[in-house]
Amino acid sequence: MPYGAPELKEVARKYMFRGVLFGSIAWLVLFLLSFGTSFLLAHRPHETKIVVVPYRELAAPPPLS
Repeated sequence: MPYGAPELKEVARKYMFRGVLFGSIAWLVLFLLSFGTSFLLAHRPHETKIVVVPYRELAAPPPLS
């Protein structure tokens, strides 16, 4: 009788391949999602807020001394 669990040794290669394949696909999908998100965030329009204050409402500047 061989040492170890023969029924586990028979299917270990199949399950190891499947686990590595699914793990690699999961990391690839995660990488592509993060890459796509960074691309979308970099190309969104920049919002700028402009406040126009009338000259008459400005206070006098502080003294230099």
